[in-house]
Amino acid sequence: MKQTRSLLIVILFSLLVFAPGITRIPLIDHDSAVFAQASKQMAERQSPWQTKIQDKTQNNKQPGVHWLQASAVKWLSPNHLNAPWPYRLPSLLGALLAVLLTFAFAKKYFTLRTATISALLLASSILLIVEAHLATTAAMLLGIIVLMQGALWRLYQPPSADQNNLPWLLTFWGAMAAGIFISPVAPIFAFATIAFLCSWDRSWHCLKIIKLPFGLLFLFAIIAVWMHAFNLSFHARDFFPKFTHSIPPGFYFILLPLTLWPGVLFFWHGAIHAWQQRSQPAIRFCIAWIVPSWILFALTPIKLPQMLLPVYPAIVMLIAHAIEHFDTASSPRWGRFLMSFMTIVWAVVSFGLIWLMVLVPYYLTREVCIAHTLISSALMILTGIILQYKAHKPMRSVLLMSLASFLLLAPTLQFRVPQLKALWLSHQVSEIIHSRMPHAISEQNPLITTLNPEASLQFELGPDKLKFRPIALAGNQFKTDKPQLYLLPYKHLERLKAAAEHAHLKWQPLAKLSGVYYSKGKLLELSLVRIG
Repeated sequence: MKQTRSLLIVILFSLLVFAPGITRIPLIDHDSAVFAQASKQMAERQSPWQTKIQDKTQNNKQPGVHWLQASAVKWLSPNHLNAPWPYRLPSLLGALLAVLLTFAFAKKYFTLRTATISALLLASSILLIVEAHLATTAAMLLGIIVLMQGALWRLYQPPSADQNNLPWLLTFWGAMAAGIFISPVAPIFAFATIAFLCSWDRSWHCLKIIKLPFGLLFLFAIIAVWMHAFNLSFHARDFFPKFTHSIPPGFYFILLPLTLWPGVLFFWHGAIHAWQQRSQPAIRFCIAWIVPSWILFALTPIKLPQMLLPVYPAIVMLIAHAIEHFDTASSPRWGRFLMSFMTIVWAVVSFGLIWLMVLVPYYLTREVCIAHTLISSALMILTGIILQYKAHKPMRSVLLMSLASFLLLAPTLQFRVPQLKALWLSHQVSEIIHSRMPHAISEQNPLITTLNPEASLQFELGPDKLKFRPIALAGNQFKTDKPQLYLLPYKHLERLKAAAEHAHLKWQPLAKLSGVYYSKGKLLELSLVRIG
């Protein structure tokens, strides 16, 4: 009965934090819009082996998420392919899968209380909530990696007399294969864990239990079929993503107080307790899950916040186990110092988030939402309660932190973020065209933009109804048989106007739009005009 009640609480809470805003928030550039637009074209053209943006091949993107997104939109919204929510559904389901598998494996190898706490902490973390709202790979990859690591965990346990490991062996390699279809980094977490355990145990037992020759043959067979079909479709040779981000080591640790908020409050409790109890097999496996992957990704020049999300389930399990068993008085002096320091950092991040949720909407809209201010005030009160109970009643702290995360993020995502029109320039352009001039653009008469068109604008209008033309050429190729719409930065308006007047064409400004060009990190003013 307790297990059923705990599971229902976890599912309900997860949906309460993952679902708000899913259907209301427009697509976010850059990655989310790129994935959605490529999946949309895959659904329209019914070409599962072709991942394209307009006519440009995305041959370094794994097709797994595109298959899921294209399937979701064809099943749930076949007549409205421009609706953004079906493209987010795989991310929401991936996040929910990760939380439920964390609960299941923590219950298996720890206790029901540890399982409940770890699931709530994972579901309430800012990074996972954000990823659940993006039409990208991170949340679904997380769910698959938790399944893969959970199967490896089961294989690593000492076998019982009647234990049949074949289902778990197939689950491990099957999840790894599925993960590769989402992202090529998936096997890194498993093999890093295995190498660490072999080194720690001074034994090859971990390699033996996964039946490495069989598994690699299974993987290569699946990947070979995919790459052959992919290559026939694209005549391409680039199968893996190319990144240009380069950030020094320490990035993930510095960002942790934000990405794992609010559960990061007990991070050092979990770390110190894990080291003290490292002889326990379950604790040892969680450490092996976290440490080598963290080191590997920290040493690579490519760093994105979501790349270490797959180790978060192990972190929250160690935190939850510490909350249940840890005695602060037994920790060394340096440990108590780190806990106190993290409390200060956590308080700064918490109050910073509160003011961020109030000031950013005000900066973009010059409006203050009274309801949101009240919610932020309530969160301040909850923060004080959390700090009051932190030392003596950590279980109550976890419940209050989960409530705080819900009160801050759910109303923000459901009500405030969709109202921030300055963030959704592409959506504003689409609304103006569809409401005022529904037939003004077509494949034969596309919207001309002097900006490099973002994927979100292609998603909103359709890639065949959008054409890029540099400002130097925009004024030299006017159509004379019918009016044409132009979208350009406001600073280029006079230049285009002079070219239109020189060509003796009518000029009609339609709208001036201001917003944040967040993929470039700058403010932008756009003009929508009709010429001809």
